[in-house]
Amino acid sequence: MAKIKITGHTSGTGTITLTAPNTSTDRIVTLPDGTGTLLDENSSLPAANLTGTVAGFTSTGIDDNATSTAITIDSSENVGIGTASPITKLDASQDNIGGNVALGIFQSGNAYGNVASSASLYLGATYHSLANSAKITSTHSSGTTGNHAQDLTFNPINSGSTSFEAMRIDSSGNAGLGVTPESSYAGRPTLRIGSGLAIGGYGSGNPSHHWINANAYQDASTAAEKYIGTDQASQIKQTNGTIAFNVAPNGTAGAAITWDNAMVIDNDGHVGIGYSAVNGILDVRESWASKWAARFENTSATGLGILGISAATSGAYSLLELRKNETEVVLNIRADGKAISQFTAAAWVSIDGVGTVGINDSYNISSITDNGTGQYTINIDTNMLNSNYAVTAMCQGQNYNSAFACLHGTMSVGSFPIRVRTGPDSDYIDADEVMLTIFGDQ
Repeated sequence: MAKIKITGHTSGTGTITLTAPNTSTDRIVTLPDGTGTLLDENSSLPAANLTGTVAGFTSTGIDDNATSTAITIDSSENVGIGTASPITKLDASQDNIGGNVALGIFQSGNAYGNVASSASLYLGATYHSLANSAKITSTHSSGTTGNHAQDLTFNPINSGSTSFEAMRIDSSGNAGLGVTPESSYAGRPTLRIGSGLAIGGYGSGNPSHHWINANAYQDASTAAEKYIGTDQASQIKQTNGTIAFNVAPNGTAGAAITWDNAMVIDNDGHVGIGYSAVNGILDVRESWASKWAARFENTSATGLGILGISAATSGAYSLLELRKNETEVVLNIRADGKAISQFTAAAWVSIDGVGTVGINDSYNISSITDNGTGQYTINIDTNMLNSNYAVTAMCQGQNYNSAFACLHGTMSVGSFPIRVRTGPDSDYIDADEVMLTIFGDQ
């Protein structure tokens, strides 16, 4: 198939005017193969039904003042605009001259547009219809005369042949996938994905400042972080090489967020949990009462049990606790210095039994009651769980080689009686030292 080429003469000023006849009869213009005269549809010479001069070409809606090939239709029915060798069905080419646009699609209404003005490019891979074509649309977003801010939207076609907005890039550079993005603080563009995910950072400068938010965005006016919807929020924030993991309780959409720092990894690789000013490779802190600072548990029936570590500083609160399961304590080391286990003494004491009875040293013993010569009541500081505990007793004295100490009377969870003697029931003595150890449940 021959090409059609319309070229204006570089120095000519005349035009070719083609005017449709006022008749129902078709008219045909045949160009000669070489030099010659135009022929009309009846091959008359000269062309009896043609008037005008041949120098340029104009018709309603077409004006060719080009100095080189403007439009080409080649033998493959490819159309070239600005090129004589189109490589696609529509090939619009532009030399790199002064920022000229190769292809422009514009809304032809008001010069400044209004809130509804838009221009779309439709791409149809199946049916030749706008309803079944994907489109890319530029929309005048401000609606203000002289303000040319425009959003760019991308609408594919789903399997139900329905067009939907899959992505929007607003005039501030914020992008939304499946959602219209909130306006963000100037210079901090954000990518919004779905109903609550936001990924943001600085548009220029501060290359180490970025964040990933769930249900949180930065206010466009104040940069304050606010809830997207009514729900909890969380954040991973990277600042100057430090990664912070923040959480926030349930809040109302649009309300300001107060973050709680759950964990931080500083630029030295140190990890802080519950505390942002990390002091050590691993710094774990808990500020809630009756909560473990750290707990390690194997929930398997054949697992190795539970290790709990707390930040207790006083009283009967546990610093370190080992358990076989949720209820059976193997070892409990408390903030008051006491240790509770089946393999450590529940209490022990060394008594000076001569003269005024005193305690040389002890653990979990509150006091000694002197009931007379060689007779004492041992008072336990933290009570035993029951009275089925075991007591071992011994004594020593320079003048009594055969003295011994033994239980004498009823044991209770908080105390028990001791007697020191050399023989039968009434041979009580005050020994230089009486030593007692208690084992049992606490």
